[in-house]
Amino acid sequence: MDSFERQLNETEEHFIWRVYKYRDDTGDFSNKYCGEICNRELKVDYNESRHRKIYESFLRIWQHVKEEYIDDKKISNRLNIVDDREEELYKTKVKTRDKLREYRKHLRDEARIEELQEFIVEIAQSLPVYNFDKDITQFKGNNSAILQISDWHMGKDIKNYWNEFNEEILGRRVNDLIKRTKAHCEINNIGELIVVNLSDMIDGNIHVSARVSDNMDAIEQTMKVSELIANMLNEFTKFGLKVKYVGILDNHSRINKNYKEHIEKESFSKIIDWWIAERMKDNNDFEIISNIIDDNIGNFQLNGKNFYCVHGHLDSPNKVIEDMSLSVGKKADYVLMGHYHTLNLNEKYFSKLIMSGSLCGVDEYAKDKRLFSNPSQNLIILQDNDDIIINMKFDPN
Repeated sequence: MDSFERQLNETEEHFIWRVYKYRDDTGDFSNKYCGEICNRELKVDYNESRHRKIYESFLRIWQHVKEEYIDDKKISNRLNIVDDREEELYKTKVKTRDKLREYRKHLRDEARIEELQEFIVEIAQSLPVYNFDKDITQFKGNNSAILQISDWHMGKDIKNYWNEFNEEILGRRVNDLIKRTKAHCEINNIGELIVVNLSDMIDGNIHVSARVSDNMDAIEQTMKVSELIANMLNEFTKFGLKVKYVGILDNHSRINKNYKEHIEKESFSKIIDWWIAERMKDNNDFEIISNIIDDNIGNFQLNGKNFYCVHGHLDSPNKVIEDMSLSVGKKADYVLMGHYHTLNLNEKYFSKLIMSGSLCGVDEYAKDKRLFSNPSQNLIILQDNDDIIINMKFDPN
């Protein structure tokens, strides 16, 4: 307690009075603690009662003699001094309490972070090995293409009349996606592939109906899908493609279940992008395109065209072209979007919106809303002024 250090030239009796007076005024100290403070500062080793009895003796005497020494004016001055002293004591008490609260919060946060870090390491050590179909030939092309990946929803378990989906099926569909993307790249003489991750790659924990119950499950989903994407990107470079990667934030990856309290930057999507960067950092045929506008908005140029990338949870398909063009101050030639789990093409103001389907397929939400569509992802091939949009569909059963 810094405020109860013995002051220079302070007598032993005055120090004892000051400590026990604080005990009486605030009730914060026990007799035992007062005795420990007095022993420490007076450099003695007495029983607590020794100091307390000195203080109590002073009080008994003071009750009998104080009227002889204090007139009304002096009493008034003394009361003012006491009031000031009580105010200072109260302020000190509040400051100490606030500091303790912040310190305890810091310790809780550190413990939580350490727990999450340990869990990430544990999951990383037990990640599944994804064995994709191997290619014998290496291919080099001259054109460019964009692969839209979105709404994989790792962790979701679906079984209904229209669709079946789980972690194993996701792995098979990604394997199929890799094979078909390579085949289209070879046919169309593609040398550069921009992979745009429009997110919702994990199912997360934002809905009561979701199977996951807490952030630990979301971390496991995050680590598994991160490794799956990294393996896919590596397969593309092994095939001979120069690969660039764009990642943005979404809604299913948010850490806080309550969207009203959610901070947009607190997202498991950031772990996905960090993991990919680490796994691919030594690959000379791989590059990450940073989001210089906002974490929710990807932007790049290709073949003289300006592309914006959004997940869709913050945007309306009917307005997103105007919103991107006007808010950023540069016209959108293309806007790439996910979130709605269905292929959709819309052209207005000489700009084109290309919405990607999901890889998970029809789930409970889509079924109840009567939104039926095959699992799919888009490959956009750019040749001169032409764009070829290939909607790759996958077997839902």
